Amino acid sequence: MVNLKDEILKLTDSEIIEAVVIGHNYWLEEYEDKIPWEKKGVILSWEEAKKLLDFEYESDYGKPEGYPVFVWTKTKLIITVIYDGKIWLEALPRNPVPCKPHFVGGI
Repeated sequence: MVNLKDEILKLTDSEIIEAVVIGHNYWLEEYEDKIPWEKKGVILSWEEAKKLLDFEYESDYGKPEGYPVFVWTKTKLIITVIYDGKIWLEALPRNPVPCKPHFVGGI
């Protein structure tokens, strides 16, 4: 089990989170959905989003229980990645920078 809020914070390297957009998990049944529909697809402050994302979920293979998110800091865009039901987060550069790109997700 992992906590979505905590996983996001690990990838920020203590940078301030500027904005968050939460998507819909179409694999969840309505009764399993933890996030109100009106909070999805809109720009949220971290103060508001962290309350919604503070829950544990199974991140291993199978039915995905987490949510797709975009999280912006000054230098990063943190995204949700999924492969065969396994969910994790990746941090990408927010702006063009010299770096070594890597595959994200399953290949």
